[in-house]
Amino acid sequence: MGMRISKYPPLQGRSVDLHKALPPSVPPPPPSPPNPSPVPNAGWAVAIVNPAMGFALTGKWSQISVVTEGMGDVLQGHDWGPLQIHIPMAMPVISSPTQAVLPFTSSTKYFLPSFSVQEKADGTFPGGATPVAISFPVFMIQTENCQDYFPSLLSMCFQLVSTRWVGFTLGDALAGVIGVAADALTQNIAGLFGNVFPGETAEAAIANALLGHAIGAATNLMGAAVGKVGGADAGKLTRTMVGAAALGWGGRGGTAVAGVLLTPLVSDGAGMLASDVGDTWGSTESSEGTRQRGS
Repeated sequence: MGMRISKYPPLQGRSVDLHKALPPSVPPPPPSPPNPSPVPNAGWAVAIVNPAMGFALTGKWSQISVVTEGMGDVLQGHDWGPLQIHIPMAMPVISSPTQAVLPFTSSTKYFLPSFSVQEKADGTFPGGATPVAISFPVFMIQTENCQDYFPSLLSMCFQLVSTRWVGFTLGDALAGVIGVAADALTQNIAGLFGNVFPGETAEAAIANALLGHAIGAATNLMGAAVGKVGGADAGKLTRTMVGAAALGWGGRGGTAVAGVLLTPLVSDGAGMLASDVGDTWGSTESSEGTRQRGS
């Protein structure tokens, strides 16, 4: 099956997600009294329009290594990152402190790959060959969006117009599904480790989100630095050892840090499984560091 390669930078996107609404949330129609307890599942419209954090913190693209039509390529796993706009949809609230929380926890990830073209990552944390992210022939693609408990697959992102086509197989689709399942498992396991700042308030939620981003960014920088010297496996091993030390340190802070550092082990394992699945469904050949597989 022929798909487009998603071009970097992506344009914008839209989504509908379910998130808990913190009190005092205001239910419609006003002037109804505020809800005194959290609303477990409220509907939120998401405007995916801020590429800055994806560029600085969570991005995965290839531009220095591979440029066609004056544009780079989005790679599998590219995340728009935090600070995306969330607007309550009156299902069942019209206002909540969660409006201030969700931009700090937002995420929009390209999860569908094509293993037929793998390019060197030139994004926030450079790396080795990574499958490109695909788009439908009409220059849009379903993406994985933030949502409580299980990622939402209702988001849609729009790409720059391009003439680059790429093969997309059942193995690629299965690899993408494996990645989504791993993210869901990681998200729920991380929730078991707790937060540094307790309580169900907007202030605590924002503080925990900012701390999680800071630890994650520091971990990625550490892994990238060690990886430059000893390889990618050494970077992952260092992250795991620091996470184990934090878990041994204990306490609310140590447990939360360990959660951020150790839960990516699930993603690492899923990534290896996804690569095996993607690479198995077709033959490969090398071409100057970029693998090509016929569809």
